[in-house]
Amino acid sequence: MENFQHWFQGVNSITSLDETPHGVVGKTYLEAVDVPIKGRQNIKLKVVECIQPTNFVTEGKFPPVLPRMEIELSEKNEY
Repeated sequence: MENFQHWFQGVNSITSLDETPHGVVGKTYLEAVDVPIKGRQNIKLKVVECIQPTNFVTEGKFPPVLPRMEIELSEKNEY
């Protein structure tokens, strides 16, 4: 998650909020994002599913939006 800001425009940083190991359900993060009109805002994210090494899901609280991110990883196919 700490590299997330390198992949998505508008994400300024993501920091761990607890000592739970990465990739464990319940791990929490704080995401700083740029929101139109409101400026920089913080969103608390929680890992709600992790099936290593293929699936990773987080949910956040940012009323009125409840963001959910689902990542599915697979091997790169060589062409």
